[in-house]
Amino acid sequence: LGRFLESHSVDPSMFGKNGAKTLQELSDELQTGESSLTCLRSGRLARIVDVVVLKLVLAGTSDILVVAKEVAVDGKGSSDEVLRGRLPGSKRRPDENQFNA
Repeated sequence: LGRFLESHSVDPSMFGKNGAKTLQELSDELQTGESSLTCLRSGRLARIVDVVVLKLVLAGTSDILVVAKEVAVDGKGSSDEVLRGRLPGSKRRPDENQFNA
């Protein structure tokens, strides 16, 4: 994957820095089908992700459910709390439709 990215002018050493996914996380995402890579007409590489979001509104109000924060635990047992403030959702794999994603 690193060599493929380099061949498309993407620096693999930048992965995992400043909150970005690690190269292993990108690899896992590509293997599960949660994302794919495509070469654009310009020659640039693009990551394609199909995201399904859910908008739940409390009946009779304008209250909307949002993910306020998430806690991510790494393999070493440490955790990071990330503020979100967005609708709940997930990445859709090619073998899923929007109802079972």
